[in-house]
Amino acid sequence: MLVFFHRCLCCALLLSLSSVVFALKLNPHFFPDDPSHSEESIYLHGLAQLYPGTVVFKDPKLEPRSLRENAAQIETLPSDITYVRIYRLEEAMAAIHGVIDQPALILDLRYLQSESSGVGLAKLLNSDQNIASVTGVGIIPSEITASINDLDVSATRRKYPAIVLCNRETAGPFETILDALQSDNCIIAVGEATAGRTGFYTKHESDDVWIIQGELRPSTDKTLIENGFVPRIKMDATPETNYLSYNLYETGRSITRLLRKNANALPTTETGNSGPNDDEPFEPDAVLQRGVDIVAALQILQQLPKNDEHGY
Repeated sequence: MLVFFHRCLCCALLLSLSSVVFALKLNPHFFPDDPSHSEESIYLHGLAQLYPGTVVFKDPKLEPRSLRENAAQIETLPSDITYVRIYRLEEAMAAIHGVIDQPALILDLRYLQSESSGVGLAKLLNSDQNIASVTGVGIIPSEITASINDLDVSATRRKYPAIVLCNRETAGPFETILDALQSDNCIIAVGEATAGRTGFYTKHESDDVWIIQGELRPSTDKTLIENGFVPRIKMDATPETNYLSYNLYETGRSITRLLRKNANALPTTETGNSGPNDDEPFEPDAVLQRGVDIVAALQILQQLPKNDEHGY
C-alpha cells in the first residue's frame, strides 16, 4: 500500500510540475524536467536549489561598487609594468585604450561588477591570431546582442597576452568574454573563479522573484552560472585576506608597497604617500604579486619585452 501511495504521489507531482513549468514558460535550456516540487510557492525555491543561479530572490541587477570619480586608475609597477585597476568597465575603455599597446600590462578586475558584455575589452585584448567569440542562449538584451555581433576580425590589437586579475567578486556578463579570451590565449588570468553572474532575468508574478530568461556563454553548451570563469593561474584566499589586500590601495597605500619586497619597507618618495597606519606591518597582495611574477618570468624568457624597450 505504501509503495502504491508513493507511486501515485510521484505521478501527481510530475503532472503538477508540468503544469507549473507551462505556466511559468521556463526555458528548457535552463530548466530540464524534474518532478521534485509541486506547489508553486515551494517550487520556485526548489528550482533555485536544483538549478543554482536560475531563480533568484533579490534584484539581480549589478551595480558598480566604487564611488571613485575615475573609471580606472593607472599605475607603474617595477620593470615598468603598467597596472590598470578598473572600476567601471565601459567608462574605462578610453583609459585602457591609451595603454593597450604596452607589452607588460596587468588589468585588475577584482571587485568589478558590470552589466557590460565586455566586448569592448575583447576588441582591445584579442591577439593578431585569435578572435574571442561568445554566444547568447535564450532571451538576452538587444544591446548585448548588438555588441557581440560587433566583435570581428578587424578588432585585433595586442601581440602579447595581458595579465588579468579576478576573484569571486568579479561579476557580470563580461565573465564570458574573459573565458573566451583565455581559451584563445589572449590573456593570462590570475586569482579566483569569478561569480558566475552571466544570466539575464525577468521578474515573476511572485514578489521579489526573478527567473532566468537568457545567458551569455562561451559556447552554446558551456554555462558559467554559479561556476564562473576559472582563471588558468588559480589562487585561493580567504575573503578577509582578499578584501584587505585589495583595499589597502583604496585607503591610500602606494601600489608598490603591496608587493612582496616592499610590503614592510618604510614609505619613501619613491613608493608614494603613506597611509594613516602605514608603519604597521601587513600582508602583500598575493594575487597582484603573482601577476608581477608572471610578467617578470616572461620577460626573462624573452617572451615578453619590457615597456621601456618600446619607448613608453
